[in-house]
Amino acid sequence: MKLLRIIIAFLCFQSLHAQVSNQGLNNLRLLGYLIEPGTNPLTFKGLIFDSYTGFEAMDSISLPFRFYSNSSNMSNMDGDLQIYTNGFKIANGQHEVIANGDSLTFISNEIGSHTPFYDWYTWGAPIPQTTVILPIPEKQGQYYIFENHLYEIPNTPLGSIWGYHLLLHQVEKDSLTNDFYVSVKNQIRIADTLDIGMLSAVKHGNGRDWWVIVHKYPWVKYYKLLITPDTIYQSMGNFPGPQGYIDGGNIGFSKDGKLFGRVMQNGWFGRVYDFNRCTGDFSNLRYDTVLSSYSHAGNAFSPRGKYFYFSESSKIWRYNLQAANFAASKELVYTHTGFIDPIFNLPSNYWTMDTP
Repeated sequence: MKLLRIIIAFLCFQSLHAQVSNQGLNNLRLLGYLIEPGTNPLTFKGLIFDSYTGFEAMDSISLPFRFYSNSSNMSNMDGDLQIYTNGFKIANGQHEVIANGDSLTFISNEIGSHTPFYDWYTWGAPIPQTTVILPIPEKQGQYYIFENHLYEIPNTPLGSIWGYHLLLHQVEKDSLTNDFYVSVKNQIRIADTLDIGMLSAVKHGNGRDWWVIVHKYPWVKYYKLLITPDTIYQSMGNFPGPQGYIDGGNIGFSKDGKLFGRVMQNGWFGRVYDFNRCTGDFSNLRYDTVLSSYSHAGNAFSPRGKYFYFSESSKIWRYNLQAANFAASKELVYTHTGFIDPIFNLPSNYWTMDTP
């Protein structure tokens, strides 16, 4: 019996629930930044979108901080909000900043001062996908938060942004009060130049552990972190095939975790790969050599993985991943209606996307 358990522990099978979003763990979307007048301490009005039942429901909430471009959260298996972050602070499901849950990314290093984005601290991290929250396997109520440490290069005209270091924060519950607190903060997990944002995670093939994918800058290599109950294993891999220029943008896995896509904001330069959930390796690159010059940064897969979508600022395009010729399968599926936001009088263009 003992030998049987050992063999089963090392088998690599395909779990039915591959991604964070398919387990009731990431069914929520939070956003918001408008000040709620007359509140002390200062709070912000926000929106919460809940898709746990399969039907998107929206509600207004009061937030302890505002979001800018980055927003990550984690629910429990029943879909109840546990913690969330804007990249600089961490709050609980009661919308309170948790103990030691402020001043994220405030570190000293050989590049800059205590924080690279001090002016952004009241706004939130300005780059999408700079944080990813994961439940630690077999550790009830404990979470890892991985975060790109962003650095704004001084004396550059547009304040060019690098990712420098991957940071690790750990959140757990107090055994007496049952309140969340940060037990580890701003621990440098990877000391290297990294691509801005573009963090993503997917379940390992064993259905228990997690893969975290971190893009190295420049673009050919990536770090893969294997999250187990007691250890974080780190190694490096290479993206196969021609790379193009990929700097920032949007990445994501398909629902079953077997496909991975990435795009760039200013010209598509997108890639679709097969992903091996047992080894953490990419293969079978598909891409289109006819690149769009329109700004966009979104990509997503259809629920069954047949189609790959990406967004320009005013259009949604689709590729058929089952077609013999990937590039030739491209088709326009939606065009912007011209809707103008009534509050700021700005066009509501498309941006990032997410796989349902």
